[in-house]
Parts: sequence; C-alpha cells; structure tokens
Amino acid sequence: MNKLLYTAGLLSILGITHLLINSEAASPAGDRVYFESTVRPVFANKCSICHSQMTGRNWEEYETAVRNKANIKLRAFIRSDMPPNGLPQLDKSQADVLLLWLEQ
Repeated sequence: MNKLLYTAGLLSILGITHLLINSEAASPAGDRVYFESTVRPVFANKCSICHSQMTGRNWEEYETAVRNKANIKLRAFIRSDMPPNGLPQLDKSQADVLLLWLEQ
C-alpha cells in the first residue's frame, strides 16, 4: 500500500512539474527566453546572411520573427526553399528547434 501511495505521489509531482514547465514555455516571457537562447542562434547562423537589418526582415529580432512565423514555416518547412540551394542548410537539430518554436 505504501508503495502505491508513493508512486501516486511521485506521478502527481511529475505531472505538476510538467504543467509548470509547459506553461512557462507557452507564456510570452517563456517564449522570448526560448527564442533568445535557442532559436535566435539558429537564425543568426543560417538566416542572417539574407534576413538581416538591411532587408527589413531580421529574423534575429524577436518581434519581427514572431510576426513572420507563418511565412518562416511556409518557406523553411512546407515549400522547403529556405535557405536557398547553395547556402548552408538546417541540420536536424536546428530544424527541430525552429519547428518547436514555430508551432507554439
């Protein structure tokens, strides 16, 4: 009986922790932190050669990237024409990072 109560308590704690982590990531502040620490470096490494301050579509700026999420998803993952041929492509981990952020 004690083992059953211990397991139920542990599962409750894990469930609450999961909800807290997911709610923070889904919040605007959590999204910005995730963007700055994880997404922005991908944009800086793969996209800023074309999408920079000079073009008016600087994906490294949070507000600009958020406004263009649908377009980024369309071009990078549906049409798959970004980055264009001849430029360094996203590796799997970079693509996973962007997709996770784009689908939030």
